[in-house]
Amino acid sequence: MAGRWTAPAGQGTAPVDPAAAGDSGASRTAEGPSGRAAIRNTERSMNMSRLSEQVARRMTPQQRLDLLSKGALVFDGRKQADMLCGLIAAMTKEEMAEATRLLAQAQDGGNSCSQAVWDGLWKQWGRVDPVGCVEYFAANPDSKSRTDARFLMEGWLEVDPDAALAWAKQPKVTRLDAAAASMAITWNSNGDAKRLGEELISMPADSPVTKECLLDYFDLASLDKGSPSAAQIHEGLPPALQEAAWPVTLQRLTYTDPQAAKEWLEKHADDPGQDYNDAGRLIYELSKHDAEGTAKWAAGLPPAQGSRPHPAQEAIHRWLGADREAAMAWLATLPADSPWSAKAASE
Repeated sequence: MAGRWTAPAGQGTAPVDPAAAGDSGASRTAEGPSGRAAIRNTERSMNMSRLSEQVARRMTPQQRLDLLSKGALVFDGRKQADMLCGLIAAMTKEEMAEATRLLAQAQDGGNSCSQAVWDGLWKQWGRVDPVGCVEYFAANPDSKSRTDARFLMEGWLEVDPDAALAWAKQPKVTRLDAAAASMAITWNSNGDAKRLGEELISMPADSPVTKECLLDYFDLASLDKGSPSAAQIHEGLPPALQEAAWPVTLQRLTYTDPQAAKEWLEKHADDPGQDYNDAGRLIYELSKHDAEGTAKWAAGLPPAQGSRPHPAQEAIHRWLGADREAAMAWLATLPADSPWSAKAASE
């Protein structure tokens, strides 16, 4: 599986000269030791010492790919990153698809690649061929995370922020496109929650990009004076954005204070935007301390909007696991047509 699973990408850095970032190194092939000597020196090093981008630029594309193929099999993640990150930063547009294939092949074979290597790969692809990387993600979405898409965008913003922002402001459908676009829009706010909030107000509230940007907005707003809670940040949003921010609010509150999340859910369960998909974590946290009370409380929550599962399903399941006899006795007292009846629980 090629991609990442952890660690958020940081904000984009200041734009740099595209020529410097994307230079294939052709004008400097005669400088210093030859590419062949560079690769021999690297292979000799039992410690896999850090390979600099400057040295990697003196290699031919095939030499870089050959070394990448060997480095992908290095077990020690730190040594692998030292060996490959500089190498990847020297790669050109023409090398990116093959480099990705080689890393994925090693990982699918059982040697997980360093996260720093994957991050560097997506960022470099964003520098040298962002549209190609977007197309690659569209064709291979399942093993990619939103943070992979943000590293792609970080590289694009380095070399051509105007084009990156223009692309970001076009309508998006897929989760990866939305994640990349939100990175650009957040980057353009320069870390200012108020400025990002103004941008969000101008965007369609039901856009997947808006929902992604709200994750960044909550991050920035939580750092404002007074360190407002997720509930307070939600309360300060316009109604249309409150609807879009319903899931992230419940999620953030659950992480920081499950009891506060429970109280917020009771108050806002009937609001537009209700989304019980993230309620499972809250049920888990509450059930650890009081499985019976959590099940009875969840059973009283309003019906789920759409086809999403109701929190009571998870809560009752956990109570049945903790004390099946007591749970079944309570379920038997419910009306036969109740979705939480003993009959329903036994099916």
